[in-house]
Amino acid sequence: MTTTHHLLAACALCLVACDAGSLAAIGNQKDAKAGFDALLDALGGADTARSATLAPTRGFRDGEVWGDGVHELVDVVVPCSEGGQLVLSGTLELAGLDAWTDLDPGGIDPGALPGALPSATFDYAVDFDACKEAGVIIDGSIDWSMASVVDAATYAASFDWSYGGTVTFSGAATGECALDLHGLGDGDIGAWQGVDPAAFDGELCGYSAAETLGE
Repeated sequence: MTTTHHLLAACALCLVACDAGSLAAIGNQKDAKAGFDALLDALGGADTARSATLAPTRGFRDGEVWGDGVHELVDVVVPCSEGGQLVLSGTLELAGLDAWTDLDPGGIDPGALPGALPSATFDYAVDFDACKEAGVIIDGSIDWSMASVVDAATYAASFDWSYGGTVTFSGAATGECALDLHGLGDGDIGAWQGVDPAAFDGELCGYSAAETLGE
């Protein structure tokens, strides 16, 4: 009788362990890249909208633009192109851009520049709910942020995006993926919504982000 109980207990533990391990981590860099590319598409990445921050504006009126100030976004629902959705909450802060965008980028007059250099930053919590892009279904949650720095001598802007959290991919890429990486890019601060990351560092699904996402 005791032996039977031990066997039943062992089988139960086996079932629990098998169930807990039913969703394996991403097993190769190809799937890691495909999953992250789909995630960038969902966020308004380079392959779809050519906008680093399109996601929070998709649900707003055509032609609406962000002005200077701190903008609170609460549970903004963004449909994904192939089904499902993401829900975004957080803050977007713009400073000095109202004056900056009135300048001629081809002939900036230092005397006409606003007193403080412009900046654009955001910090969002993003929840994916069966969000499907490029054949990949994304679930889970991440923190997504961006900061900008404008060079006082050249007026060129550099951008740093951060992606952190854990998501699961299914479909064209399959498995669980932990994100702890940064995207880096340069561009015009007046067109900050159209700037995309050009390079990455950190870890993506346990792999080097620079190696996995490098062209």
